[in-house]
Amino acid sequence: MKKRVLIIIILIAVILSAAALFVRHMAIYAHSPVNSSLTRSLKVVVEPGQNFRSITADLQEKGLLKHPLKFRIIAGYQNVTTKIKAGEYRLSGTMSPTRILEHLSKGKVYMHRVTVPEGWNLHEIARKMDKAGLCEKADFIHISTDPDFASKMGIAGHTVEGYLFPETYFFEKSVSVKDIISTMISRFDSVFSDSWKKRAL
Repeated sequence: MKKRVLIIIILIAVILSAAALFVRHMAIYAHSPVNSSLTRSLKVVVEPGQNFRSITADLQEKGLLKHPLKFRIIAGYQNVTTKIKAGEYRLSGTMSPTRILEHLSKGKVYMHRVTVPEGWNLHEIARKMDKAGLCEKADFIHISTDPDFASKMGIAGHTVEGYLFPETYFFEKSVSVKDIISTMISRFDSVFSDSWKKRAL
């Protein structure tokens, strides 16, 4: 009887020790680079409705994960497997699993930098947005010259020409044409307050 109890105690001690080692190992993995040899940032696109296993497979294919099972365990522990946001991300192997999951679950998507110089017209801005991959040139011009859209934006003219403020903007890949134009008009309104507009008359 005593021998059996001793064996049970030893088994429990072994199991507890193994569990403690596993937890420690996973804690170290969670905060270590996923692939320290991959230092450059890679584009990762998460599609709407894409499941977590598929996302993990994409990360592994790009070389961003060496241990997908461990990555899924960490994600499950953090309860973020169903909280991943669709969008375009820039991730590197120097990031830890925790940091990658933070980006994906909080929607820290990559923002495209677009600089619109002073004096540019609608067609030049449209070409710039097209080149940046944010929208089609024709769509930008169509919305910009739509009298109904201009009216909704509080502009009396038939186009938004002259109301697109020249500045450096940051847009995510999924931004709509209307949101791009609205952002530029809003920036114009914030700079040129009513008092400035009255002085210009």
